[in-house]
Amino acid sequence: MDLLSGIGSYFKNLGLSLLGQLKVNVAAFLNSFIKDDLGKLAVDAVAYASTLTDKSGEDKKAAAKAKFLEDAKAAGHDITNFTESVLNFLIEAGYQALLAAASQGILHIPEL
Repeated sequence: MDLLSGIGSYFKNLGLSLLGQLKVNVAAFLNSFIKDDLGKLAVDAVAYASTLTDKSGEDKKAAAKAKFLEDAKAAGHDITNFTESVLNFLIEAGYQALLAAASQGILHIPEL
């Protein structure tokens, strides 16, 4: 094995190892996220938006965000200080949780 091949093999194995660790960490995060009240609200909002079959992806995202804001306020959460990026993160995490559930055959999620 020449030097370049050895270096390439090292980085390939390192990348696969890091990717495996990342996958486990993401799964652990999503499992705890869907048990949290805001996580449940985000998942519910994304599930609602996924039923809007006549809407574009951006329209579904906006609908999910609006539903999340409405439900969070109704549940008594003070989300007035949430930035747009935090709201986007919560909606994206909800979407990823639903995708993970769908990949395990638990439910089917149309493209959001």
